[in-house]
Amino acid sequence: MKLKQTLVLLLAVLTLALAFPAGSASAASSGECGQYATWTLADDGTLTISGSGAMSDYAMNGTNYAPWYNDAERITAISVGANITHIGDYAFYYCTQVKSVTLREGLTSIGEGAFMHLKSTDFTDVRLPDSLTSIGESAFCDCQYLRMVTIPGRVTALPKGLFDGCISLCDVAVPKSVTSIGADAF
Repeated sequence: MKLKQTLVLLLAVLTLALAFPAGSASAASSGECGQYATWTLADDGTLTISGSGAMSDYAMNGTNYAPWYNDAERITAISVGANITHIGDYAFYYCTQVKSVTLREGLTSIGEGAFMHLKSTDFTDVRLPDSLTSIGESAFCDCQYLRMVTIPGRVTALPKGLFDGCISLCDVAVPKSVTSIGADAF
């Protein structure tokens, strides 16, 4: 009987060793992040938001962190699909290694603190899609190396703290549609 248990254990260890060889990256993670929205974090560090509709809102304190929050240091790129209409509050909060963000047409709103604390020296510009109509407070707060942003023509307000702490920001194109600018927006 002992031999049989040893063989079963050895077979299990061998199976795991073949599935996850030493030095290989961990398997991709995925899940839901909205009623019809899903997320996948690939081994190369790309976080992809797919599906349709609004992403869920999250918090920067407490227990309602984004589902990928514990892997935030692994995320190097964010790609939001064309059918996602809202990026949730604090969705990408403290993803400090993000080098690039891809936002596609169809996105209409960015939640509060959504991109707060993206501190990679490679995150220097972001293209906001023309379909965007609103941006939440502190959405890009403390993105220290962000240099260039073009605000789309459908946005009418730049909220409080939008680019607060963005010490490298030197080129912001603000359209005539903007009629109000909140405190500490820049």
